Amino acid sequence: MPAFTVLRIAKLKTWGAIAGADLHNARQRETPNADPERTPNNRLLLGHPVVTTHDAIKEELATQRIRNNAVLGVEMLISASPEYFRPANPSRAGTYDPERLKDWTRATTNWLQLRYGRLIKRAFLHLDEATPHVHVVMVP
Repeated sequence: MPAFTVLRIAKLKTWGAIAGADLHNARQRETPNADPERTPNNRLLLGHPVVTTHDAIKEELATQRIRNNAVLGVEMLISASPEYFRPANPSRAGTYDPERLKDWTRATTNWLQLRYGRLIKRAFLHLDEATPHVHVVMVP
């Protein structure tokens, strides 16, 4: 069975939505579908480890006039189908081939940096759910 790329993009139109995304992505609030024992394996791929996404976007937009209905940020979720991460047994949620994960993470990070560069404020790799994935928040 072929493996597929997964890419979901959502507009963040309020400061609350940006703060909420950051709390979720940094695992600073309860995430029911995440395994707390594996949460320490998550890691920040891009962005400042201490500066929140909210503060980084505010700093980026500081000199701009912002419309009431403006998109303040964009969140992307990037992953691959389970067949890529665990080709021997795609149904074994929560597991992955370490070499495939390393290659995918490197390729994803390189693509993000080349395509979006400094627009990216934070990118987190999540390994505590069924399939590895990256959450990216950037300015539009």
